[in-house]
Amino acid sequence: MSRRPAKRRFAALSGSRLYGVELDSITGRIAQKLYPKAQITVAGFETTDRRDFYDLAIGNVPFGNYPVADMGPKSYARFRIHNYFFGRALDLVRPDGAFYLWPAVPGDDVGFARALHQQQNLTILPGSYLARDSAAGNPGRGRVRISLVASVEECVEAAQRIRRFLTTP
Repeated sequence: MSRRPAKRRFAALSGSRLYGVELDSITGRIAQKLYPKAQITVAGFETTDRRDFYDLAIGNVPFGNYPVADMGPKSYARFRIHNYFFGRALDLVRPDGAFYLWPAVPGDDVGFARALHQQQNLTILPGSYLARDSAAGNPGRGRVRISLVASVEECVEAAQRIRRFLTTP
């Protein structure tokens, strides 16, 4: 498979504005230095107030069994941190925007995607297909990319199928 040079691949993004939200002050300051043209906010994600603003959300969703200090009226405000991030991000992305999840999966990502397709008729991409191998390994290995671009009803149905897949022996 031939690859276009990165310069051409990202030419369409040249007019884009980049925004970031990072809770950790050191990581946030590093991001500000790495991406000086981006608007990086060093604060909690729950403080972001840009409903229907973003065209795309990409993130490293934190795991934990604790709530977020969000006193807002949305139902996700009472979710545990992992699910809170999904609900909050979906609320901030424009209706025609894109939202991708990159969850870790048990075992091999390719085998997981293949079995999910065979058993539940869902197509997701193995993370190792979307990243390059390096001396440190493939950063996508052990993860899958789930695209939430269908209707809400279809995404809910897909999530229920994934749950059945994960909980059926």
